[in-house]
Amino acid sequence: APNVKLFNATAAEDLIVKPDPNVPGGKYIAGVVTNWTLVALNHGLQSCMDPNVVESKVVVSSCGHDGPMGAASVKRLAAMGMVPDIPGMGALDMNTAENRIVENTREIVPGMVLAGMELAE
Repeated sequence: APNVKLFNATAAEDLIVKPDPNVPGGKYIAGVVTNWTLVALNHGLQSCMDPNVVESKVVVSSCGHDGPMGAASVKRLAAMGMVPDIPGMGALDMNTAENRIVENTREIVPGMVLAGMELAE
């Protein structure tokens, strides 16, 4: 697709959040802060590696299961108070889980669409 960029071996470490000019006190997601995955997983073993900033009109996060890179966006949104506290994943109920993921894929905050296992958080 002409307007889609994919980056191999790159981790989104943080979100770019800007004030929403249309909503008093509101915020929107304006992109991501990235770094090489190897750097992101080893911050304690090196002195410094400057991240990269990728601005966009919409960020789609479909991270996998919880882990070093999993569900990072929704956890960051919760830490910033942009979404309510998140309960975390429960036990798997395959009969309902897949449909609920599809049904709940949506823009969760302005500028950020959540899909996949990130919604299970």
